Amino acid sequence: MLSESLSAVGKLELLQRLTKTIKKARSFNEKIFSVLSGDLHQKSLPKKLTRILVEAERSEQRT
Repeated sequence: MLSESLSAVGKLELLQRLTKTIKKARSFNEKIFSVLSGDLHQKSLPKKLTRILVEAERSEQRT
C-alpha cells in the first residue's frame, strides 16, 4: 500500500507539494472568476484570460 511504502519525511514532502499546488489552483480560479464576474462583453476579456493562462503556465514551469 502507498501509505506503508512512504516514509514520514516522504509523506510530509508530498503533503507540502500538494498544498502548494492547491493554493496555486485556488489563486488561478479566483483570478479567472474575478475576470468573468466583470462585464462579459468587454473587448479586453480574451486578452485578460490569455494573460492569466500564460502567467499560470510560467508559474508551473518555475516549480
